[in-house]
Amino acid sequence: KVLLDEKNLQNSQVELSAEAASIDTNNADRDKHLKGAEFLDAEKFPEIKFKSSKITKAGKGYKVQGELTIRGVTKPVTLDAVLSEAVTNPWGKQVRAAKITGAIKRQDYGMTWSKMMDKGGAVVGETVTFDIKLELNK
Repeated sequence: KVLLDEKNLQNSQVELSAEAASIDTNNADRDKHLKGAEFLDAEKFPEIKFKSSKITKAGKGYKVQGELTIRGVTKPVTLDAVLSEAVTNPWGKQVRAAKITGAIKRQDYGMTWSKMMDKGGAVVGETVTFDIKLELNK
């Protein structure tokens, strides 16, 4: 759900959710591990949620501050958002493209599993990046 009032950003709001079990990295074994208790624990915590608390203009885009909940842990985060101009699609509806990006430390959300590779370096990095692309319908 995205409500955008560009004239008065205080009236704007962003709420996003995703099913933790919907993760798809194009590798079934890795997906099973990520859905499991060492990472997302999708069975116990089926939903990942974000709810904005403040949206501010930032250059050509926006800073979206809010609360991100993963594995039952809620932390404040700031995401970057960019919106296209509104266009009318072939079905006569006004739409806009939105891109939301950001990063978190996975350990902050209880995902502490770690393993080192044979020649050094971690199998899984500490930082998880978000690159969310949406089409908004008016």
